Amino acid sequence: MFFLIFLLISIFYSKSELNYIVNGVYHIINFYNHLYLSINNNKIILSPIYKSYFRIIYIKNNLYYIESLGNYKLGINHFEQIILNNNVDENELEFQWNIINIKNKFIIQNKYNMKFLEVNNNIVKLIDNSIFNKDNLLTNNNTIFRIIKLFEQSKYKISNLKTVLKEPIDIIIKYIDLSDKTLNRTGINQSYKDKDNEELRYCLKSILYYIPWVRKIFILMPNEFVRYLKPADEIKDKIKYIKDKDLIGFESANIQSFLFNLYKTEKFNISKNFIYMEDDYFIGKKLSKDSFFYYEEDENKVVPYIISQFFMDLNKTILFNHYYNVFKISKLINPHSREGFRHQIYNTEKFIIENNNISLIKVQFTHNAIPENIDDLKEIYNESNLYEYNNETLFSKYRHILSLCHQHLLNIYNLNIKKRKVNLIYTKYIPIEKLKKYKFNKKLFVINTGGNHVPLNREYKIQKKIMKKGFNFNIIYEIKDKKKNILNFFTSIYYNIFKLFIVFILFKNI
Repeated sequence: MFFLIFLLISIFYSKSELNYIVNGVYHIINFYNHLYLSINNNKIILSPIYKSYFRIIYIKNNLYYIESLGNYKLGINHFEQIILNNNVDENELEFQWNIINIKNKFIIQNKYNMKFLEVNNNIVKLIDNSIFNKDNLLTNNNTIFRIIKLFEQSKYKISNLKTVLKEPIDIIIKYIDLSDKTLNRTGINQSYKDKDNEELRYCLKSILYYIPWVRKIFILMPNEFVRYLKPADEIKDKIKYIKDKDLIGFESANIQSFLFNLYKTEKFNISKNFIYMEDDYFIGKKLSKDSFFYYEEDENKVVPYIISQFFMDLNKTILFNHYYNVFKISKLINPHSREGFRHQIYNTEKFIIENNNISLIKVQFTHNAIPENIDDLKEIYNESNLYEYNNETLFSKYRHILSLCHQHLLNIYNLNIKKRKVNLIYTKYIPIEKLKKYKFNKKLFVINTGGNHVPLNREYKIQKKIMKKGFNFNIIYEIKDKKKNILNFFTSIYYNIFKLFIVFILFKNI
């Protein structure tokens, strides 16, 4: 009888431990120095944030793998050095860990040699269990870790997946043709980038080739004309234009004003769930709808994933120190610069901390295709109306350093308040000045002017050449290059004359 009671208690304890530990992604933070266990160059280090996310995978008998998101499992070798390995047999004790939970304080012990992880002088090492018992370990902060659950890993029911695949999904692209002289841009400093390098052409190609399931592509722009696309009435089956002023009701070059007002696209019959992109965002591999959206059972509807790779705690003290140090020189900051953008990030984090009395996880937005939902955007718009500088955010004609950053606010809000799930799609960010040779083998990537860099003409030429090579296929909506057609015509004539000449020589010799 006593044995059965003990067994039931063990099973219950195991399940409660299992429910807390597995099926998610975590930060492992040391109590002693509040630094994250991290991976850098295939070494385990301590870091404020860098590559500090781990899966904790249940094996059996309350044993776990600790696995980095690069699928490398944490273990020890015969020299008792802490190592990573991705080719691990389930029975290798060196990679199995006891995770001992005492009042939400965790001690991590290796199964192979029964030694504990310890942090000393910011170095992760092992200590002998003969030195301490559990109670003594808990008095030694070096050996105690916090395990913070960041988000759930999705597990699909087949019926839910089918619902996602049936969901209509549109794309919105924000675009301005900087070469269009008919646009009155007087007094508007659009960006450091001053040349249209036909990024939109290749952005559209990447969408139509790699995610052909997209229903419609809406291009949000000041006018209704793209010089390398066919007339609007010839492409309306797939591509439609929305004029900036028709959406937000006023002329603006402030991207945040557009983003916070995107919920108004509902009046243009855009799908409830859509993907937002800009003209320098590209897709490099085939992706399905369930890469961007999932079925949320609690909400009983299809909702967007949060697409990100970067997470950390929002430290109120550090943030406010940053904010006020930057605020002192804010009048000197160009809102179009890297520093101006960072100030908008600080504004956003300060605002959401002050308006939500909970511990928050910072989640940086991905600089690429962002799945969004009309209802979510309405909530974010209403939230932003509480901001003291909401006019500079929602209704400004120009970029402003006091503005909120929409995509940052959306991600933090959806992760912390709405408890949305995350999909870890890696995005490659390529500054134009570093673009030499590039193979389009990433799911998502962006070719950007890179902060404060003013692009050179030769850099634009390299970019265009690489984009042409990477997206070497035609779409039926683009106007064919007349110069290229003429060149191909004469090349064909020359080639045929050359063949006739070879035949003539051969027959002559016979």
